[in-house]
Amino acid sequence: MATPLVEQIHVRPWEDADFPNAVILNREAEEHIGIGSESGDWRRDMVGISETFAGSGGEFLVGHLEAEMVVMGGFKRLSQTIAEVKRMRVTPQLQGQRIGPWFLGILEADMKNIGLKESAVSTLSTQTAALKLYSRAGYFETGREELTDGPEKGFVVVSFSKNFVSDPVVVATDKRIRERGLSEFKANKDHMAEDPDWHPPKIF
Repeated sequence: MATPLVEQIHVRPWEDADFPNAVILNREAEEHIGIGSESGDWRRDMVGISETFAGSGGEFLVGHLEAEMVVMGGFKRLSQTIAEVKRMRVTPQLQGQRIGPWFLGILEADMKNIGLKESAVSTLSTQTAALKLYSRAGYFETGREELTDGPEKGFVVVSFSKNFVSDPVVVATDKRIRERGLSEFKANKDHMAEDPDWHPPKIF
């Protein structure tokens, strides 16, 4: 039996040398859905990413399939209990293979491990796959806002939130999650049967 794709992806923390490949991945993902690359708050998020994410008490991770960066994303800590998921990108060539839900599960596990109680995220209304990803992962829509200026003028931003307190889960350590990936989940599925995050639909 072939090894599941997500088990072949090596996930690790961001290194400054990752920036050129992150620019390429972001450009491919955004152009795939028809928006201008490096638009919006890209520069604020990605220039000095260690300070932007890790410096807030959050993290930023990248995933490689062999030598290619195929997924990235992180969370910024907004308060003692709330973090915001940002810059989650999956290479268009591998969408539809559950990488997005799997990677979101890694980020959420790390949030819970450091005591965060709530995750926030926003995406554009045109990103139908992302809308399904978050809603089916237990996120609830909290608002919509139409952008009135800048390169994304006219786009509608949809905001979501997920409360971990009302969504109990047995949280694996980040070492187990990263090193064993989906196989670790399978070994412990009886203990995680009530956690919807680990049973996402096939949308990425």
